[in-house]
Amino acid sequence: MNTKIYCYTCGTRLIQQYIEEENKTRKYCPSCRKPIYENPIPSTAVVAINDKNELLLVLRKVEPKAGQWCLPGGYLEMEETPENGSLRELKEETGLEGEVTGWAGNILAENIFYKSVIVMGYIVSNIRGKLTPSDDCIDAKFFPIDQIPPIAFRSHREILSNALKLRNSMDSNIYN
Repeated sequence: MNTKIYCYTCGTRLIQQYIEEENKTRKYCPSCRKPIYENPIPSTAVVAINDKNELLLVLRKVEPKAGQWCLPGGYLEMEETPENGSLRELKEETGLEGEVTGWAGNILAENIFYKSVIVMGYIVSNIRGKLTPSDDCIDAKFFPIDQIPPIAFRSHREILSNALKLRNSMDSNIYN
């Protein structure tokens, strides 16, 4: 777990201090005279379903959950929108491109490296390119929706569930 003990601005050792305005004890830099806020790290997950009704998953190469299947995705870069980060991660991990066509929820999840992450899920359609696993995956492939292997992360399972519910409600609205 990442625990900050030094100020990221000046390098002074942090202390715990009660912040009266917030009614909360926080890490505090006595040199900068300011509280240190620890926030979730922003990340993305992509739900990409092709025209054969197959879901794209990647087999992780790195921890956490190395050797397990998950949605393509990863951490956002500075000054990158979640939508652009989703498309970048999709391209880096699978070689594929697409267009963000929907939102599948935000999930707060525990993380062994960063304490917590906020995973922003996006639906990506119009998938194109040559499927080529790379970056931090061992494999990438499409699975029929009714034959999806276990998915490593709870956050990804919830995002996928949200996307499928949204898709089903949109399909039923077409016939009404």
